[in-house]
Amino acid sequence: MTYCSQFRQKILNDIANGETWRAVAKRYKISKFTVYSWIKNPHPKGFTERKPSKIDDEALLKDIEQYPDDYQWERARRFNCSQSAICYALKRLKI
Repeated sequence: MTYCSQFRQKILNDIANGETWRAVAKRYKISKFTVYSWIKNPHPKGFTERKPSKIDDEALLKDIEQYPDDYQWERARRFNCSQSAICYALKRLKI
C-alpha cells in the first residue's frame, strides 16, 4: 500500500518536532517499520521501468500460426527461453 506524500510528510514533521517514531506509528496506526524506513529515505521511490520481454509478440503470434498444436516447452526451445516465459507471454497476449 502506498501512502500519499502529504501523509508521509506529516509523519516526518511530527518526528522532527520531537515525537518518537514508535509513538507516531502507534498514533497513526501504521507499521513501525514503515515509519522507520521513511526516516531513512524520506522521498518515495516511484516506479521502475520494466525490463523488455525477451519474446517478441509478433514472432510468437507467427509461431502460433505455424505450429498451433505445439506444447509450450517446444515453443520455449525455439525461442531459447523457459516454458514459464512462454506462458507469461501467452497470458500477456490473452491467448
